[in-house]
Amino acid sequence: MAQITIEELYHGEKYNIMGNALAEFMTEGKETKDTRTALELMLVKHTVLAVQKVQANGDTIEI
Repeated sequence: MAQITIEELYHGEKYNIMGNALAEFMTEGKETKDTRTALELMLVKHTVLAVQKVQANGDTIEI
């Protein structure tokens, strides 16, 4: 059980939301006219996945 900061959640090794979203976008992102929206949707997806992992690991997020 650990207390995770928002920065660690987005850029840390354990959850790395930003890195995971960018990696998926670069490898599986489809050609689109609205790249920004597509990337934002990937960030939302990976944020939800990370929160599920945080809960499963019993960690908490420091706000």
